[in-house]
Amino acid sequence: TDLTMDVAPYAKNGRTYVPVRFAAQAFSCAVGWDSAARTVVIVDVPALFGDATFGNLDRWMQASMEEEVPNPARTAGTANLTLTVSDESGASHTYPLDMTFEGFSTDEQVQMMLEMDFSDFMELLVGSELSTAEKQELLRMSNAFMEVRMDAATGKVYFTIDSELLRYLTGDSMGNGDLWYLMDLGRLMAANGMDYETYMQSLMAAETAYTDFKSLMVSMLSGMELTSADMDYEMLVMMAQAYCNLFSDQAMVRNGSDYAASWAIDGENGSAGAQIDLTYQTQGDQLTGMTMEVSATSAGETISVLSMDVYSDGTDTELTLD
Repeated sequence: TDLTMDVAPYAKNGRTYVPVRFAAQAFSCAVGWDSAARTVVIVDVPALFGDATFGNLDRWMQASMEEEVPNPARTAGTANLTLTVSDESGASHTYPLDMTFEGFSTDEQVQMMLEMDFSDFMELLVGSELSTAEKQELLRMSNAFMEVRMDAATGKVYFTIDSELLRYLTGDSMGNGDLWYLMDLGRLMAANGMDYETYMQSLMAAETAYTDFKSLMVSMLSGMELTSADMDYEMLVMMAQAYCNLFSDQAMVRNGSDYAASWAIDGENGSAGAQIDLTYQTQGDQLTGMTMEVSATSAGETISVLSMDVYSDGTDTELTLD
């Protein structure tokens, strides 16, 4: 592999010198400088993954990438969210937040429309301080419509929000559905020293150059800037551990067309531990669904922290999150 440095090497006393950062990153190491400890930090990222392989995940991702993506593509759906909270007496109250959405996209343009009715949800936000008439007025205003259009080639994002409640809260400065706003991603990135067009080209290059999950994760972790000799190594170890314990072939147990993986995380100094359980549902080489359960254990009691179930039949996708 030919690699080009941003500085020239030099020779001294019969030796050739190159920057340590360049040499380390050429071997996929993460590199950083701990200014407090005045220490160079170098972590051999590929070594953190050991002999783990990710053939199952690569096969599923490859099958997904080979699917023909409609151009233009249209997407429509609904989201039904509920929030359940307990009041001071311990009684539970459920507040729904329903929305409908519709999207349209091509290689260069994206358009999304979203409508929400959060009148029930507003009851939780306004509390009991308002009068009945004031609550009714707020509930009447509690409907919002948002439309977003993006020109991916130029990085220009246009959006409008139609919400009587937002107009009231912002003194008519936002919420008028007849007004469109512009967010120029190109200018925002330029202000931070980045070029939007170069960024998009790198994204497309990364998409076409994808080879395998392990290389992608090694590249991501080795690109992180390290600043602490004490903490950053442990952080990278834990991240690599998570990938290996949840996504590697060695971690998956096959049962028919399903694959299961679990990761038990021990707490430190008697603190709560955690358990993550994943089940991958497949059909041939296609990944059709996934369930995830996250639980925590403290003082001998196990509680559910997160439950997720997503399934797609190729046309419809359903996601349940608790």
